Amino acid sequence: MASTRYRVVLPAMALNNLGVEITLDCDTLIFGKDKVDPALLAKYPKRIYDVCDDNFDCALRGEEYRKHVAESQAVTCNSDAMRFVIHRKCNRVATVIPDPFEHEEWEPGWGEGLLWFGHSVNVKDLVRVLPGLPPVKAITSGTNRLDSFIEWTPQAVDEGLKSCAVVILPTGRAVTKSANRLIESVRAGRFVVAEPLPAYEEFSEWMWVGDLREGVKWALENKDECLRRIKACQAYIRDKYSPDRIGEMWLKVLKSV
Repeated sequence: MASTRYRVVLPAMALNNLGVEITLDCDTLIFGKDKVDPALLAKYPKRIYDVCDDNFDCALRGEEYRKHVAESQAVTCNSDAMRFVIHRKCNRVATVIPDPFEHEEWEPGWGEGLLWFGHSVNVKDLVRVLPGLPPVKAITSGTNRLDSFIEWTPQAVDEGLKSCAVVILPTGRAVTKSANRLIESVRAGRFVVAEPLPAYEEFSEWMWVGDLREGVKWALENKDECLRRIKACQAYIRDKYSPDRIGEMWLKVLKSV
């Protein structure tokens, strides 16, 4: 799960590098999602609740999300849009800690065709934009996968990124999502054409954020400009979204509780 990698594994590694011991024998718990054993929560007098999905109105999960936001000593989240939702629905001010990049930085490159990768819950957004586009290679996890789709693995994503010209990112109703797929694609040296999402706006100086079909057409006709923009965007991402910087942000929240 992307949320496990970006919100648990990478931050834990960064905090460990900063001298924070990750252990069960402690007084502070950082946790996310909804179903958590109350007996586990009771063991930790200090709790930080991390939110990366807007499930506050979900019949099955909403009550748990609101309870954890209300009862935790600090609340963190993945985007400014999520911070707004938490404040509006729970009257609680969360600290935004972005997802760090995971992928190594590759030289800007240009292959053939389009690539989409993501969780199967987002396949419907991909299917919606396919008419009128050149052929798209799709890589997805989960069970909602069309026969022509490739099963998600880190190796499959790397191979897809190496071989494609442009990564497409159609967006759905979840406006609170982070920019992790855009960031990882740029880190891998690929130009991104994305539909609007609040988290994508800061990258619109370099990547295409807007109408998907128009953006794909422009990108395929402007290879040299795309390569220039990729390099500039990589420089922007390199420090701002590094695991080290994100680790410092987590450490600041830990110290606050």
